[in-house]
Amino acid sequence: AKIMDIMPCPVLLSAGTHPYRRIWLPVTESEGCLLAAELALDLSRQLDLQIAAVVVVSPTFIVGEDAAEEQKKALKTVMHVASLYHVKIEQIHKEGNPAIEMAKLAGEGDLLVISHRAGRRPSLLNPDTSLQIIQRCSSSVLTLTYRERVHGAV
Repeated sequence: AKIMDIMPCPVLLSAGTHPYRRIWLPVTESEGCLLAAELALDLSRQLDLQIAAVVVVSPTFIVGEDAAEEQKKALKTVMHVASLYHVKIEQIHKEGNPAIEMAKLAGEGDLLVISHRAGRRPSLLNPDTSLQIIQRCSSSVLTLTYRERVHGAV
């Protein structure tokens, strides 16, 4: 996480499997999700790979109903951007722990593209989902670190 925080560019955590079969894009309600989607779209077009956008909704008693709605809005935005590039994205909807579900999907020979907020300090009650996904996946992972915007800043 410290290396990802200081790097001004995407970081590839390679599993040593190339060429890739598919790009996996976890869709979250974070600001960086759209940045990761644009990166995945660029890679998809350059490498001629299919993208699968995955929405993993945690149980509502844990995150509340607002989180699921935010993820749906984020997925709609990702699909809209993909349509601008004329790229078709497969949509996969799951329920459960995002890290576990992504680890089940993204296997050897795949590339997971995910955003990570710089400076995020996880705790027991507020875990960093992107770091958990990165740690559990056996596939190669391309991380894109973004900084949280301060209100009023450009």
